[in-house]
Amino acid sequence: MERQNAVLSGTLILVALAVIIAGCVQSSTKILPPYVKMVDGVQVVTINAKEFAFTPSSIHLSPGKAKFIVINDGKVEHELVAYEASKKEIVDKAEMVEDEETIKKNILFEVEEVKAGESGESDVMDLKEGSYVFGCHIKGHYDAGMKGTVTIGK
Repeated sequence: MERQNAVLSGTLILVALAVIIAGCVQSSTKILPPYVKMVDGVQVVTINAKEFAFTPSSIHLSPGKAKFIVINDGKVEHELVAYEASKKEIVDKAEMVEDEETIKKNILFEVEEVKAGESGESDVMDLKEGSYVFGCHIKGHYDAGMKGTVTIGK
């Protein structure tokens, strides 16, 4: 009987250790949203564009290196421009007159015109905590619903 109790106690200790180790491994592995893949320490975000929406339209990332890929599943050209919400009017005006200098100074990133059935990507960037909006600034697309948010951290 003592031998059975000793074996049972040993087994319980091993099971407890296995649970603790599994919990530690699981807690150190961050679960990523389906639109993010980690590639060599870079968060690679895939966004699908289609008339007139982005999927996903609400993106949450950790601070650090990231790259954005836009896949145009639509029938017309789309783009993706991300910036602080307070700069929307500045970016809109600069886009209308194609003022590239003002655009570059006021955006987080841009994936320029992506033709139907094709994809485009941003450079790798180092993202800091913050909240941004993004949209397609091809005439009429933003107002038709091609917009979303990017939240870094929090």
